Amino acid sequence: MAEYTLREATVADAPTIAEHRRLMFEAMGTIEPGEEPGLVPAMTAYAERELPRGKFRAWIVEADGAPVAGGALLVHDRPVPFPGFLADEPYVTIFNVWTDPAHRRRGLAERLMRAMLSWCRQQGYRRLSLQATDQGRPIYERLDFRPTSEMRLTLD
Repeated sequence: MAEYTLREATVADAPTIAEHRRLMFEAMGTIEPGEEPGLVPAMTAYAERELPRGKFRAWIVEADGAPVAGGALLVHDRPVPFPGFLADEPYVTIFNVWTDPAHRRRGLAERLMRAMLSWCRQQGYRRLSLQATDQGRPIYERLDFRPTSEMRLTLD
């Protein structure tokens, strides 16, 4: 069995973060393999630009030195008031949580989530959200995330 190491990502990990994002969307059925060829370069550029600024953070799990899972978060500074959050209090969106199929069912996604939640607590961020797949929902529910009524629309 592989030995797993969890660490916070650096700018050098931008291509891995981007590739995990593509693989996550493929696993969700949002895109087909080979579709959206610009996604990886765009996400790589985003991560290279935003990781040093500190509001975009990411974590990587490695097995014997190779990345096999990851997750990211984005801190939003200026939310509108929301029940329970009336002050000018930042909130966090967690996204890009993905695990290589050969390494699933070993607690890696939960380990990533716990690391991100710990970081949020240390920073004083209390309001968090994420989009859950059916496969990921039980993990998030164990961590006390609750479903909401969010819906989406992409305008042309």
